[in-house]
Amino acid sequence: MLIERRGKPGMIVSDNGTELTSNAILAWSKDHKVEWHYIAPGKPMQNGYVESFNGRMRDELLNESLFFGLDHARFRAFERYVVSVVDNNRPRSHLLK
Repeated sequence: MLIERRGKPGMIVSDNGTELTSNAILAWSKDHKVEWHYIAPGKPMQNGYVESFNGRMRDELLNESLFFGLDHARFRAFERYVVSVVDNNRPRSHLLK
């Protein structure tokens, strides 16, 4: 679904976590002709933007909320996204004066 909406990435960079080194991931990247590069073990700053995002996401959502399952966590993340879009796109009356 993401590829259909945003297009196929030329390359994906990830850490060496087991969920991203499985045969299924390697087969998917080969089938879709997407290069997959792994950062060096113990060098998270090689993928600094993602590490920064993960830390902020954890601080803003995960560390502050109690979830009752994955579906509940996904719903709360979507809910926060919608609120941020609405808050950032709503006309501000004080700017119209």
